[in-house]
Amino acid sequence: MLSLMVYNRDTENAQKFYTVCESYINSSEIKINCAGYCSEAEKFEVMISEINDAALFMLKKDSSDNAVTAGIKKFSYPEYTVLLISSPDEIFSAVTPSFRPAGILPEIPDEKSIGRTIDEIHADYIRTTQKKGGPDYHFRIRGIDYTESFDNIYLIEVQSKRITFHTETQQFEFYDSLDAVMKAAPEYFIRVHRSYVVNTKFVKNIDFREKLITFNTDEEHEVYLSRNYVGDLKDYYYKTAKEVGIS
Repeated sequence: MLSLMVYNRDTENAQKFYTVCESYINSSEIKINCAGYCSEAEKFEVMISEINDAALFMLKKDSSDNAVTAGIKKFSYPEYTVLLISSPDEIFSAVTPSFRPAGILPEIPDEKSIGRTIDEIHADYIRTTQKKGGPDYHFRIRGIDYTESFDNIYLIEVQSKRITFHTETQQFEFYDSLDAVMKAAPEYFIRVHRSYVVNTKFVKNIDFREKLITFNTDEEHEVYLSRNYVGDLKDYYYKTAKEVGIS
């Protein structure tokens, strides 16, 4: 079961945020273990060590909390980290190539935003745990090893040697060869543009006139279809008889 933990050096704010999260979870049908809140880095690391399944971390991070994020990176189970901010400026200092949050929320509790974020992350967790054995890809970001299932990736973005995996809750940006990624990817990953490879399981609609592909993700996302790859995409759907909206 997914476990929720809240960290904020301000104990009062940590408690307020955790209370709103706990209230929403208890009033909904989703199953998440509310593991607690904390304002001390050492105690937070102890709490992390006691979780033996996936975790959802709600984290208010400042410059003195590097040990907290380091502890999360060592977590041996799937994790989702949501960054709590008191001002937009904090995003630029906290988000780095090696720390990509699964979501960003205001430190002052907003039940609607909290509920939406928890629902999205829980849905992703359920998809991950119920996946049918799709292959994983191993990559490294600034010396840290990561693993992501191809079944969770709806779009692969390519910029020279820079690869970005897009999932519904996170983005992972790293340097690798697209040939290596495609060699490991399942056959339902089709290149549709010089810059895009799509997971056809997430494709909602293909507009061949406007050259646009729409995904069936929670937040509607579109990418361009290059005429150089139209034939490959049509061939795939013809061979697999896969249903998708065509316009």
